[in-house]
Parts: sequence; structure tokens; C-alpha cells
Amino acid sequence: MGDADYSNKYEGMDLCTIADVEDEIGPVLSKQSTTVFPDNRRDQIVGRWIAREQAKFYQFVGIRFSDLRDNYLELARDCVLFRVVIRVLRKIQANRTQRSGGVPSYQELIVMYSNEQDMIEHHLETIFRGTSKGLNEPFPASFNVYIEAIDDTTEEAIPGARIYVDNEWLSTTWKDGKVNVPLESLDHDEDGEVYDVQLKAVGYTDSEVQEIYEAGTYVFRLVPS
Repeated sequence: MGDADYSNKYEGMDLCTIADVEDEIGPVLSKQSTTVFPDNRRDQIVGRWIAREQAKFYQFVGIRFSDLRDNYLELARDCVLFRVVIRVLRKIQANRTQRSGGVPSYQELIVMYSNEQDMIEHHLETIFRGTSKGLNEPFPASFNVYIEAIDDTTEEAIPGARIYVDNEWLSTTWKDGKVNVPLESLDHDEDGEVYDVQLKAVGYTDSEVQEIYEAGTYVFRLVPS
């Protein structure tokens, strides 16, 4: 049973290839390959990194490949690709700092890829948290909450704002300051249950807590700190 579960989750379903990495950062990878990857073993080393980062992704999100339906598959592929790209860039940067005259120049790229990977991964984790299930188990009832983060001073969207539900970080707003957060249904009518939702973002005071128990669009206004 253990082997079957492992196979269902992880094996034979690659989310990233060496060709994907080359398409994403080909010039950087080729330029630095002679010093970073010894003995022409670039593909071997990058292939090993792909396998490791893919396993980390599956473990972190708690998801099966069969759950990656619709556009979730493309998001998962981007996430694993960005994980590998970050690892490659960090290796290149570390190598440059050890060479005479070498100057690290990839920090901004690493931060950019890290932010994108972080947002995608936590978005997927939110969607599948509590819903990645056995083959014969039903999905729990849920409802969708659309959250929007707005700068209270400029009225502009706030990307990268973290959504906390009952003090637990579940998701992060996208570039447009919005995100969809699926939540398990509550017995609000009978028991009065609610979710306490709050947004936090760098450079802003934490938002007011909103009580949410039904589907809808909720706007959070954050004041610059």
C-alpha cells in the first residue's frame, strides 16, 4: 500500500525538465556552466536538483499529481521550475564570489524568482490544504473567498500581502492585489462559527480582522506604517 501511495503521488510525473531550465535562464546557464558544473556534468547535476526540488514541492504542498487539474498543473510546473532556477542562480553566485574579481550579480533575480515561487506555492497549498485525499474519500464542502488588498492612502493594489486565517498564513495576494482562498464550510447558522481573516504586508500596519463565514469578495485596506 505504501508503494502504491508513493507512486500515485510522485513517480513518473515530472513537473520540470532540463530543457525548461534552459528555456528560462539559458544564457546565464551556458555562460557559467564551465565554472559551476565540473567535468561537463551540468545536465546530471541539474537533473538531480530537479528531482529534489520536485519532491520538496510535493511534500510542502501535500498534493498528488492527479490533483493538478485545470491550470493548477501549469502553476505547479512554474513553481518547481522557479525552485530549480533559484538553486542554479545561488550556485552561480556562490561560485562568482569565490573567484578573483568575481562580483555577485544575481541577487535581484533570486529575490524575484523566490517571491514568485513563494506566492504560487502558498496559493496551491491553500487550495489543496485539507482536500488532498484518498481515492475513495470525498472532498470536504468548501466555499470561495475573493480577497483584495488595497493601499488605504493611494488606493493601489498591494501584491504579496499575506492572508492569515485564524492566525495561520494560508495564501498571498497576486500582482493585482487579489487572490482566491477556498475555505472549508462552517456551521455558522447553528453554531455561529466564523473565520478570523487578517492581511499583513511589508511596509504596512496589519489590517483589521474581518469575520468571514460565507462566499464573497472582501476588501482589506492597509495603512502604510
